[in-house]
Amino acid sequence: MPASFSQGIQFIGDYKDQVRNEIHAVTMNWFVNRCPLMTRLPRIPVGSTTFTVVSRMSRPRTLRLIAAAGAADTTLTFFDSSYLMVGDVIELVSGERVEVIADPNTVTGATSIRRGVEGTTPGTAANNDTVRLVGNSRTGGEVNQSAVSMKPQVISQFCQTWQHPVQISGALQASSAFSTPVGNGTPLDHARMDSLQNLMDDMETSSYYGRGEDPLLAARPKQKAFAR
Repeated sequence: MPASFSQGIQFIGDYKDQVRNEIHAVTMNWFVNRCPLMTRLPRIPVGSTTFTVVSRMSRPRTLRLIAAAGAADTTLTFFDSSYLMVGDVIELVSGERVEVIADPNTVTGATSIRRGVEGTTPGTAANNDTVRLVGNSRTGGEVNQSAVSMKPQVISQFCQTWQHPVQISGALQASSAFSTPVGNGTPLDHARMDSLQNLMDDMETSSYYGRGEDPLLAARPKQKAFAR
Protein backbone atom coordinates (compact mmCIF):
# COMPACT_ATOMS: atom_id res chain seq x y z
CA MET A 1 0.00 0.00 0.00
CA PRO A 2 1.28 3.50 -0.71
CA ALA A 3 2.34 5.53 2.32
CA SER A 4 1.57 9.24 2.64
CA PHE A 5 3.56 9.68 5.86
CA SER A 6 6.99 8.60 6.99
CA GLN A 7 7.66 6.90 10.31
CA GLY A 8 10.82 7.03 12.35
CA ILE A 9 13.98 8.93 11.42
CA GLN A 10 13.60 11.14 8.37
CA PHE A 11 16.25 11.22 5.66
CA ILE A 12 17.14 13.71 2.95
CA GLY A 13 15.54 11.47 0.36
CA ASP A 14 12.16 12.03 1.99
CA TYR A 15 12.43 15.76 1.28
CA LYS A 16 14.60 15.84 -1.80
CA ASP A 17 12.00 17.93 -3.67
CA GLN A 18 12.24 20.68 -1.06
CA VAL A 19 16.01 20.81 -0.77
CA ARG A 20 17.48 23.89 -2.41
CA ASN A 21 20.55 23.19 -4.52
CA GLU A 22 22.85 26.20 -4.29
CA ILE A 23 25.02 26.35 -7.40
CA HIS A 24 26.49 29.80 -6.78
CA ALA A 25 29.62 28.43 -5.11
CA VAL A 26 30.29 26.26 -8.16
CA THR A 27 29.45 28.82 -10.82
CA MET A 28 31.48 31.52 -9.06
CA ASN A 29 34.64 29.47 -9.51
CA TRP A 30 33.98 27.74 -12.81
CA PHE A 31 32.46 30.50 -14.94
CA VAL A 32 33.88 33.72 -13.50
CA ASN A 33 35.59 34.81 -16.74
CA ARG A 34 32.96 33.60 -19.18
CA CYS A 35 29.98 34.96 -17.23
CA PRO A 36 31.35 37.86 -15.17
CA LEU A 37 27.95 39.32 -14.34
CA MET A 38 26.18 36.19 -13.13
CA THR A 39 29.11 35.03 -11.02
CA ARG A 40 29.29 38.33 -9.13
CA LEU A 41 25.65 39.26 -8.55
CA PRO A 42 24.23 38.41 -5.11
CA ARG A 43 21.46 35.84 -4.89
CA ILE A 44 18.38 37.21 -3.12
CA PRO A 45 14.75 36.01 -3.15
CA VAL A 46 11.90 38.10 -4.54
CA GLY A 47 8.27 38.04 -3.49
CA SER A 48 6.65 38.16 -6.92
CA THR A 49 7.22 37.34 -10.57
CA THR A 50 6.85 41.07 -11.25
CA PHE A 51 8.50 43.87 -9.31
CA THR A 52 9.55 47.47 -9.85
CA VAL A 53 13.05 48.88 -10.00
CA VAL A 54 13.33 52.49 -8.82
CA SER A 55 16.44 54.39 -9.83
CA ARG A 56 17.57 57.98 -9.50
CA MET A 57 19.67 59.27 -12.35
CA SER A 58 22.35 61.95 -12.28
CA ARG A 59 22.30 64.87 -14.69
CA PRO A 60 22.92 63.87 -18.31
CA ARG A 61 26.11 65.30 -19.76
CA THR A 62 24.70 66.06 -23.19
CA LEU A 63 21.83 68.11 -24.65
CA ARG A 64 20.29 68.27 -28.12
CA LEU A 65 19.51 71.52 -29.90
CA ILE A 66 16.13 71.76 -31.63
CA ALA A 67 16.83 75.07 -33.37
CA ALA A 68 19.83 76.52 -35.17
CA ALA A 69 21.61 79.51 -33.66
CA GLY A 70 23.81 82.25 -35.08
CA ALA A 71 27.02 83.55 -33.59
CA ALA A 72 25.23 86.56 -32.08
CA ASP A 73 22.18 84.77 -30.65
CA THR A 74 21.83 84.90 -26.87
CA THR A 75 19.30 82.06 -26.63
CA LEU A 76 19.69 78.38 -27.34
CA THR A 77 16.71 76.02 -27.54
CA PHE A 78 17.15 72.47 -26.33
CA PHE A 79 14.98 69.36 -26.57
CA ASP A 80 15.16 69.05 -22.77
CA SER A 81 16.53 71.92 -20.69
CA SER A 82 14.94 70.87 -17.39
CA TYR A 83 18.27 69.82 -15.83
CA LEU A 84 20.13 73.08 -16.59
CA MET A 85 21.00 75.56 -13.84
CA VAL A 86 22.27 79.11 -13.78
CA GLY A 87 26.04 79.04 -14.17
CA ASP A 88 26.18 75.85 -16.22
CA VAL A 89 28.90 75.80 -18.88
CA ILE A 90 28.01 74.16 -22.20
CA GLU A 91 30.41 73.32 -25.03
CA LEU A 92 28.98 73.59 -28.54
CA VAL A 93 30.07 71.55 -31.54
CA SER A 94 32.11 74.51 -32.81
CA GLY A 95 34.20 74.39 -29.63
CA GLU A 96 32.65 77.55 -28.22
CA ARG A 97 31.64 77.48 -24.60
CA VAL A 98 28.55 79.29 -23.36
CA GLU A 99 27.22 80.00 -19.87
CA VAL A 100 23.59 79.72 -18.74
CA ILE A 101 22.61 83.06 -17.20
CA ALA A 102 18.93 82.47 -16.35
CA ASP A 103 16.60 79.61 -15.46
CA PRO A 104 15.63 77.82 -18.68
CA ASN A 105 12.08 77.65 -19.97
CA THR A 106 11.37 73.97 -19.34
CA VAL A 107 8.31 74.06 -21.60
CA THR A 108 9.90 75.47 -24.76
CA GLY A 109 13.50 74.57 -23.95
CA ALA A 110 14.68 78.14 -24.56
CA THR A 111 17.74 79.03 -22.49
CA SER A 112 19.45 82.42 -22.10
CA ILE A 113 23.22 82.23 -22.42
CA ARG A 114 26.40 84.31 -22.37
CA ARG A 115 28.51 83.67 -25.46
CA GLY A 116 32.22 83.00 -25.84
CA VAL A 117 33.11 82.18 -22.25
CA GLU A 118 36.45 80.72 -21.17
CA GLY A 119 38.24 82.53 -23.98
CA THR A 120 36.35 80.81 -26.81
CA THR A 121 35.02 82.43 -29.98
CA PRO A 122 31.25 82.59 -30.67
CA GLY A 123 30.19 80.40 -33.55
CA THR A 124 27.09 78.98 -35.17
CA ALA A 125 25.12 75.94 -34.04
CA ALA A 126 22.94 73.68 -36.14
CA ASN A 127 19.59 72.05 -35.43
CA ASN A 128 20.00 68.58 -33.85
CA ASP A 129 23.53 69.33 -32.68
CA THR A 130 24.50 67.36 -29.59
CA VAL A 131 26.30 69.64 -27.13
CA ARG A 132 28.11 68.81 -23.90
CA LEU A 133 27.35 69.95 -20.39
CA VAL A 134 30.77 70.68 -18.86
CA GLY A 135 29.71 71.68 -15.35
CA ASN A 136 28.26 74.33 -13.10
CA SER A 137 29.97 77.52 -11.93
CA ARG A 138 28.97 79.90 -9.13
CA THR A 139 30.09 83.16 -7.59
CA GLY A 140 29.54 81.79 -4.10
CA GLY A 141 27.19 84.61 -3.13
CA GLU A 142 24.08 83.88 -5.18
CA VAL A 143 20.71 83.53 -3.45
CA ASN A 144 17.24 82.25 -4.39
CA GLN A 145 18.60 79.90 -7.03
CA SER A 146 16.50 77.14 -8.55
CA ALA A 147 17.68 73.66 -7.61
CA VAL A 148 17.55 70.57 -9.84
CA SER A 149 16.34 67.21 -8.58
CA MET A 150 16.01 64.24 -10.89
CA LYS A 151 12.65 62.47 -10.87
CA PRO A 152 12.86 58.79 -9.89
CA GLN A 153 12.49 56.37 -12.78
CA VAL A 154 10.30 53.33 -12.18
CA ILE A 155 10.77 50.29 -14.41
CA SER A 156 8.75 47.09 -14.25
CA GLN A 157 10.96 44.00 -14.13
CA PHE A 158 9.96 40.36 -14.54
CA CYS A 159 11.52 37.23 -13.04
CA GLN A 160 12.66 34.87 -15.75
CA THR A 161 13.08 31.14 -15.21
CA TRP A 162 15.88 29.22 -16.93
CA GLN A 163 15.89 25.44 -17.06
CA HIS A 164 18.24 23.11 -18.92
CA PRO A 165 17.29 19.43 -18.64
CA VAL A 166 19.96 16.74 -18.52
CA GLN A 167 19.31 13.35 -20.12
CA ILE A 168 21.65 10.35 -19.98
CA SER A 169 20.68 6.75 -20.66
CA GLY A 170 21.40 4.05 -18.12
CA ALA A 171 23.63 2.12 -20.53
CA LEU A 172 25.83 5.17 -21.17
CA GLN A 173 25.97 6.06 -17.48
CA ALA A 174 27.15 2.52 -16.70
CA SER A 175 30.01 2.71 -19.21
CA SER A 176 33.42 2.46 -17.54
CA ALA A 177 35.34 3.73 -20.57
CA PHE A 178 33.75 7.17 -20.70
CA SER A 179 36.27 10.03 -20.60
CA THR A 180 35.45 13.60 -19.56
CA PRO A 181 37.58 16.74 -20.05
CA VAL A 182 38.01 17.13 -16.29
CA GLY A 183 38.59 13.42 -15.69
CA ASN A 184 37.14 11.04 -13.11
CA GLY A 185 33.60 11.88 -14.10
CA THR A 186 30.58 9.99 -15.29
CA PRO A 187 28.55 10.83 -18.40
CA LEU A 188 25.88 12.37 -16.12
CA ASP A 189 28.47 14.56 -14.36
CA HIS A 190 29.79 15.73 -17.69
CA ALA A 191 26.29 16.48 -19.02
CA ARG A 192 25.44 18.40 -15.85
CA MET A 193 28.45 20.68 -16.25
CA ASP A 194 27.66 21.24 -19.93
CA SER A 195 24.08 22.08 -19.02
CA LEU A 196 25.21 24.38 -16.23
CA GLN A 197 27.46 26.23 -18.69
CA ASN A 198 24.57 26.68 -21.10
CA LEU A 199 22.37 27.85 -18.23
CA MET A 200 24.92 30.44 -17.13
CA ASP A 201 25.35 31.65 -20.71
CA ASP A 202 21.59 32.09 -21.06
CA MET A 203 21.36 34.04 -17.81
CA GLU A 204 24.30 36.24 -18.77
CA THR A 205 23.08 37.11 -22.27
CA SER A 206 19.48 37.60 -21.12
CA SER A 207 20.75 40.13 -18.60
CA TYR A 208 22.47 42.04 -21.41
CA TYR A 209 19.95 41.76 -24.24
CA GLY A 210 16.54 40.83 -22.81
CA ARG A 211 13.59 43.00 -23.85
CA GLY A 212 11.19 41.74 -21.19
CA GLU A 213 7.74 40.15 -21.38
CA ASP A 214 5.00 40.51 -18.79
CA PRO A 215 3.86 37.13 -17.38
CA LEU A 216 0.27 38.44 -17.53
CA LEU A 217 0.59 38.64 -21.32
CA ALA A 218 2.54 35.44 -21.94
CA ALA A 219 2.98 32.04 -20.34
CA ARG A 220 6.75 32.47 -19.99
CA PRO A 221 7.91 35.69 -18.31
CA LYS A 222 11.13 37.20 -19.65
CA GLN A 223 13.32 39.73 -17.88
CA LYS A 224 14.47 43.08 -19.19
CA ALA A 225 18.16 43.67 -19.62
CA PHE A 226 19.84 45.75 -16.95
CA ALA A 227 20.52 48.53 -19.45
CA ARG A 228 16.82 48.97 -20.28
